[in-house]
Amino acid sequence: MSGVIKLNGEEFKARVLEGKGTALVAFWAGWCKPCVTLLPDLDLLAGNLVGSVEVFLVDFDENRHTISLFGIRGVPSLFVFRDGEVIASHVGRLGLTDLTALVTSNLLSTGNADGEKKCKP
Repeated sequence: MSGVIKLNGEEFKARVLEGKGTALVAFWAGWCKPCVTLLPDLDLLAGNLVGSVEVFLVDFDENRHTISLFGIRGVPSLFVFRDGEVIASHVGRLGLTDLTALVTSNLLSTGNADGEKKCKP
């Protein structure tokens, strides 16, 4: 996973919530088979979109406070952020094509998938 960066709660706050640009954050767990099978696709996505999107992993079990900020109950949970705000999300595993579409369709949009701008927690 050369292009995917693992974050703890403090790093998540600094790199995603206070960061600029677009980021895909995968909330995942090592015991979750769909999460583990998602990792190679995340790495490919990070390589394909280098310079446009940062790809991060946040461990479900090690970052309960961060998980609770977003009401996450299932993994994998994928969130697209722009300038610290959620603009799209998806719960469940996506293949590389759908994962790429989730991110790239939101690179130029100003709202989330429902057209609403979401606030930071």
